[in-house]
Amino acid sequence: MWHVPVSLRITLVDMKRLQKALRFVIEQTVGLHVVFTEENGVLCKRIDENLQPEIEILDFSREGEHAYLAWAQKQAEKPLPMLDSLLYRLGIADVGDQTAYVFSIYHHILADGTSSNLIFRHILELYKAFGRGESIELPEHLPFQTAFDAEQEYLESAECEEDKAYWNTLAKTANHEETTNEYYM
Repeated sequence: MWHVPVSLRITLVDMKRLQKALRFVIEQTVGLHVVFTEENGVLCKRIDENLQPEIEILDFSREGEHAYLAWAQKQAEKPLPMLDSLLYRLGIADVGDQTAYVFSIYHHILADGTSSNLIFRHILELYKAFGRGESIELPEHLPFQTAFDAEQEYLESAECEEDKAYWNTLAKTANHEETTNEYYM
């Protein structure tokens, strides 16, 4: 599987507040701004600083929850593009009776089950805070670009070349019968 689909069911929902919380999370989660491109045959990643959050709003209020769940299953089977596009889909599906689903599909290179859970937790915390009329204070953190720069520096280092040589030698000399779960290459 190349992507991670997850849905979060919310009852007694305030749709406008939920949209506000989701938009806020997308804007503040730098990892959701990662875009991969190909330049001269080389895969490159960048942060899209001008990202406008793409939030899909779907109305299943007439068809109901079962129709949404069938739709979500079909979406989970569709691959997400990796190049020159966002590595996720996020949205809200109104299924009627003051119930909605926040749905997400992440490319596996962007998020796994744990990180998607953290994003949902953040959405819920903001949703509740907005409902209480609280102001939101964001913690200070290093720009995501810092991690990219550190990775690039390592990839261009002698240490990286030594690591490649070590792992390539190990891979060539490892007898298939001797290979155990300890070797991940």
